[in-house]
Amino acid sequence: MRMKVGHIMAIVGILWPFGAAMSSVQGLTSDFVVLAVQDEKKPDQPESYDINYLYDPGGRRDPFVNLLIGIKVKQPNVPKGALTVTDAKVVGITENKGGFTAIVVGADNKARFMKAGDKLYDGQIIAIEKDRVIFRQDFTEDNPAAPGLRSKEVVKRLNPVQEGT
Repeated sequence: MRMKVGHIMAIVGILWPFGAAMSSVQGLTSDFVVLAVQDEKKPDQPESYDINYLYDPGGRRDPFVNLLIGIKVKQPNVPKGALTVTDAKVVGITENKGGFTAIVVGADNKARFMKAGDKLYDGQIIAIEKDRVIFRQDFTEDNPAAPGLRSKEVVKRLNPVQEGT
């Protein structure tokens, strides 16, 4: 049980008039007061940490080491001019009797008018809505980050929402 510095000061104040008894207790009390002041922490001060601490794995792997560092992922050979889901940028969406048509620009800066169901080099357009296009991106090889994953949905917005606005 820790005593507060205020309690210690009150005890010292009560014992002060007794002079002789205080002279023998004074050394102990002052040491105790110094220790009590050092042990007390203020709520706004961060705890101090040992900067020389070393992690001891104890036979376990380090949880802070990236598991995907050693895996080599070879990039697919994409033919020149092919439109991929990664490179596709939605610059416009129009609506007509047959539904929506998306204006998509690829890495070659050529605009393409595409409808739902149109194929890309590594995927297909699943749906076109008023403000976004939903792609299905197919993987030809196993993804080391998610083995067994063959495709994923990618949503590209016409006017992407920027953080902080």
